[in-house]
Amino acid sequence: MIVCLLKINIALLLFYIFYRLLLQRDTFFTWRRTMLLGCYPAALLTALIHPEGWSIGGSSITALTELYAALTLPEVSATAQAAEGRGVLATDVPAMLYGGIALLLTLRLLFRLACIIRLARHTPTTRIEGIRVHLLDEASGPFSFFGWIFVHRASHSDEELREILAHECAHVRQGHSADVMMAEVACILCWFNPFVWLMKREIRTNLEYLADERVLQMGYDPRSYQYHLLALTQSKPKAIATLYNNFNVLPLKKRIFMMNKKRTQGIGRAKYLLLFPLMALLMAVGNVEAVAQEKGQKPRPTAVPEDTTTVFNVVEQMPEFPDGGMPAMMAFISKNMKYPAEAAKNKVGGRVIVQFVVDKDGSITESTVIRSVSPELDAEALRVVNLMPKWKPGMIKGEPVRVKFTIPLAFSAPK
Repeated sequence: MIVCLLKINIALLLFYIFYRLLLQRDTFFTWRRTMLLGCYPAALLTALIHPEGWSIGGSSITALTELYAALTLPEVSATAQAAEGRGVLATDVPAMLYGGIALLLTLRLLFRLACIIRLARHTPTTRIEGIRVHLLDEASGPFSFFGWIFVHRASHSDEELREILAHECAHVRQGHSADVMMAEVACILCWFNPFVWLMKREIRTNLEYLADERVLQMGYDPRSYQYHLLALTQSKPKAIATLYNNFNVLPLKKRIFMMNKKRTQGIGRAKYLLLFPLMALLMAVGNVEAVAQEKGQKPRPTAVPEDTTTVFNVVEQMPEFPDGGMPAMMAFISKNMKYPAEAAKNKVGGRVIVQFVVDKDGSITESTVIRSVSPELDAEALRVVNLMPKWKPGMIKGEPVRVKFTIPLAFSAPK
């Protein structure tokens, strides 16, 4: 799960950089919309296809994955106690932080959805120019959400109202709210990645470009339309404006620039085709078997190796602690880990990181300390790791393989 999430966010980062460098300034708004939305399933695809390759496809990615695992894996903690010195289970802070913030963002999204639904149910409706509109009872910027259009009729002249309806109908008919919701869900799942939030902003901005373009295609005067947009900047959008398509909520400088920009020549669409080689590169990196870490062998296609000494970092089915997986492993270590008396006496504490190999039969082998604190704490960490029962082995294409694993064990020194 951790590696899959890491892969998705690396892919989104690269797609965003690709967009900023090559596509941000052209006027192919429909192509751009397709590219921006396609980044999400493309990133997911790169994560789901043969995940064993990402951390074993090259030394730099291997190092990145190991560092990420060492920093984010659930940590088991032991505290020195006067009587028995038994280990106690520590809170899985990274997982709780991720889940807690994701939950808060989900609740915020549901609250905003509820506010829009409530507004739609409690506002009167009428038809303007043949279009069904919800009438707001207070001055606020016009907006739309899926099939609903909201306006404060008294705040706009007839000419402004026609332009507003043309703009919001473009959002409705082109299904722009679905794009916004997809970006919101991506931000919930990958809230820690700033580039996901930046991509959401680009998606929303491009949707406004598309709606503005449609208004001008319908024959409205560009200068008059832009003056009306500037006049509407004084109207305050509602607090839920980040969820719906708002007529004037986004910076107008970019929109006016794009409306006046010379249309990009058709040959410029060729840039979008470069996205496919980028996706292919990501998938290729994810499907190359690594050089054997100490023998320097050349990479070869992913397969179950005949060499029984080959050790993988990530595989299709990762090893699993018996009868409960990660929580059961943490409980086992917490129960069996003891604070060394000498270390407690000298008030020595710290975080020991142990790396080991889950063999083909599930046994624990080649355990070693990759981050040391003291001889006593290192020895205790190794002892309890080696005490673990046989795991369910890692698998590639249904065959068991040897897989490297890393866990942190924290010893909290007495005060």
